[in-house]
Amino acid sequence: MKNFALFIGFIAFISSFATHGFAMRVVGSCHDNVFSLEISTSFHGQVTFSLCESQESKTLRVKTLNIVYEENNKKSVMTEVTEIKDLTDESFDKIVAMYEEALAFNTLDNPNGLDGSTWCIKTYRGMNDLKACFWTPGSNTESRGLSGLYSLGEHLWDVANLKNNKQFQFY
Repeated sequence: MKNFALFIGFIAFISSFATHGFAMRVVGSCHDNVFSLEISTSFHGQVTFSLCESQESKTLRVKTLNIVYEENNKKSVMTEVTEIKDLTDESFDKIVAMYEEALAFNTLDNPNGLDGSTWCIKTYRGMNDLKACFWTPGSNTESRGLSGLYSLGEHLWDVANLKNNKQFQFY
């Protein structure tokens, strides 16, 4: 029991660093994360894109999470796959420019729906993080001020080669 209490205390201590702006990165994650975009759909899984830049490389980390109910086993099975895609300077710069446009979203956007997708963009600027989430940016995109965000998501979807993947759908 004492070891468990020490473990919980250690986790709380480490978590306090993360919440106070200290950069803590997990093995396999981006060392210098420019931004991340998470697209969660009602029925077709979740995809998280993270644009990463280090002295050695510029990469796009693509994490897919899918939950499928297996009728034979009467249980749900979760599959998580992470791929790292190396980017050229040109491709990286294009994504950064699209990301900058995506940040021009309407902060007063408030539509909701039952089915659809939720898109969350998280920026990392200095010691501050910003996270904004939107319901189905493909719906009334221009009037909601989400054209930049939608274009960014569409481009990342193409770069990650997810168009032909039947388990993940873009909406």
